Amino acid sequence: MSEIQNFYDGKNIFITGGTGAVGKILVEKLLRTCPGIGIIYLLIRTKRGTEPKDRLEKFLHSDVFNVLKKSNVDYKNKIVGISGDIGKPNLGISYKDREIIKKEVSIVFIAAATVRFDEPLPVAASLNVNSVKEVIVLCHECEGLKAAIYVSTAYSYCVNNTIKEELYPPPMTFEEINVVTHLMENQYWTEESKKQFTKGLLGNWPNTYSFTKAIAEGIVAEEGKNLPLNIFRLSIGIASYREPLPGWTDNLLGFNGLVVAVAVGAVHVTVCDPNANADIVPIDMACNALISSAWETAIKNSRNEETYVYNYVSGPENPITWGNLVQTMIDYNSKIAMNVAVYYIFFILTKSYTLYVTLDFLLHRIPALLVDLILRIFGKQPMMHKIYKKAHKVTVAIIYFLQHEWIFENYRVQSLWESLSDEDKKLFPFSMAECEWQDVIWLHLVGMKKYILKEDMSREAQKKAFKRRDILNTIHYTIKYSFFTYVIWMLWKIGLYISSSFL
Repeated sequence: MSEIQNFYDGKNIFITGGTGAVGKILVEKLLRTCPGIGIIYLLIRTKRGTEPKDRLEKFLHSDVFNVLKKSNVDYKNKIVGISGDIGKPNLGISYKDREIIKKEVSIVFIAAATVRFDEPLPVAASLNVNSVKEVIVLCHECEGLKAAIYVSTAYSYCVNNTIKEELYPPPMTFEEINVVTHLMENQYWTEESKKQFTKGLLGNWPNTYSFTKAIAEGIVAEEGKNLPLNIFRLSIGIASYREPLPGWTDNLLGFNGLVVAVAVGAVHVTVCDPNANADIVPIDMACNALISSAWETAIKNSRNEETYVYNYVSGPENPITWGNLVQTMIDYNSKIAMNVAVYYIFFILTKSYTLYVTLDFLLHRIPALLVDLILRIFGKQPMMHKIYKKAHKVTVAIIYFLQHEWIFENYRVQSLWESLSDEDKKLFPFSMAECEWQDVIWLHLVGMKKYILKEDMSREAQKKAFKRRDILNTIHYTIKYSFFTYVIWMLWKIGLYISSSFL
């Protein structure tokens, strides 16, 4: 048994955000690699009318557990759902369940958050700030707490050009953000007034997500004193690299949404600096680092007043630019095709916002309206403008992160990697220096097709997808050359008119 396996042996764990993509990988990895682990308690809320019990059952049948099922058929017995809601006082947990956590849990992962960038500030504050304090209060009550890790974002302090593995002054305190949100909720303001107020309050922060995560880090530092509690900042998470299923992911948020939109030919341009580093990390490697950070917290930082910060990023060890990333994806277009593709795949990166707005209108909005018009004429249901609006929303949400570049430091993460035994390095690989980007990008595209779009991966289905792609390519080049022919004809007519004017 390795050092990390020995640490987790017999330990009970409480996880908020365990039903998300990172949470699923985290739970699966712990169960598969640490078979002697105790019970994993997951906080689960009622969502869209589905009760926690039913959500847990769906969670247990996720594809992410397919490998685990073969080696441990009883894995379900080690996962217990705790009914609750991070948006409620005391996390919405019953007295009985709270007593169980206090007496039995020794490791806590605080990973729950709303990751929607455009979330109204009162909602973002409730879910990303208040909930963190509630979990910390619970951590103080845990009788045998060994380690707790708060999962933040590498962009919590994106207002800084350089982001070190250290704490920064939060933009607001817990008390201040709650006074502000209480004011917003109890004033008869229009939605536009609320948006303008929020914009002024955020200052240089691009959205309520990064803003509230920064505040939450301040709460961890202040309220987490005398606790073995540290911060794990995660960069842009992409599909898994090696395990449990290469290419696995299950959401369309952020970067994933943009990749899918480009892969199906729905998005063709965005504002982006092609020479800037794209700080992306596979979520399975991120979870390995997360698991390891809890181990180090327990053995090196137990009840220390200093809060450690782990920046899990790729830039310092293995950088890749947005330009190289996009070009690699486009090059792979010859090897993979989507059955739901709507147009020919090409993608333009421009640093000019003015040019982006112009091309967005010409390449996205106008074609969408024209296609919908044709569909209506033939008695079909219009769909392209709806697709455009969704894709546009995703693109706008992450433009800030495509335009800017940060210098990240991750000395503590690198030191953590070096401190692992050879056995633990094999069991929990997370060194980004060993990541092959060509493979990562290919697996990400395959994962989008298989796990997000739920497409048939059989050879016959692939043939149909390539046939569809060829038809769309033909349509694209027909439109392209027809347009150029029309432009040349117009220029010729204009030339004739000008010539005749001088005769």
